Amino acid sequence: MKGFKNYNKTELFNTIDKISIEKVGSQVVTKFDNRVINTSNVSNRYEIFDIVKYLKDKIELIEKNFTITKYNFRLTRGQQSLTLVSDSVEIGGVEFHKSFYILNSTDKSRRLSFNAGLKSDNFYTIGMNNVGMNKKHLTGVTQAAEDASVGLNGETFDEQIESLQSLVGHRIHFSKLRQIILGDKEEIPQINHRKFFCF
Repeated sequence: MKGFKNYNKTELFNTIDKISIEKVGSQVVTKFDNRVINTSNVSNRYEIFDIVKYLKDKIELIEKNFTITKYNFRLTRGQQSLTLVSDSVEIGGVEFHKSFYILNSTDKSRRLSFNAGLKSDNFYTIGMNNVGMNKKHLTGVTQAAEDASVGLNGETFDEQIESLQSLVGHRIHFSKLRQIILGDKEEIPQINHRKFFCF
């Protein structure tokens, strides 16, 4: 997998521990290895989120149920993202890996998100029942982040695997996928349109 390293918990934790985020007046300052890499102006409703603790806690939680084999950690100015890759599953001749995605930003460019899904070389499925979140850094973000992984366990991927297996060998019409993603309500929410465009 391009851009991924073999999983080394000590190495990853050492990198994560170099991140420092603090609110100074109306600014959020992001540092890496004691060097300022981003400064952003924020409102008084902005909630500082302890991404260092969160990443380490989630890694520990995931390790209890899955064997992490590879990871990709990126820190770009005010954005921090981590992808963890676990066990492989073959579906219809395609190898998928159970994967976990955490994205955070301190420059207001991205919402805090935690998702799990199946990943192949050119295909992702994201969205699990009882697992996942996507929230702005406003009051309550820390509690929402904790609640996002309550349902994370060894059976987390079962529904996705079964769904993909049931599609193997069947003809799928693009119009039907569009209908499922957009929904059948008279007024289609804007978020559904965005989901479809992303798809």
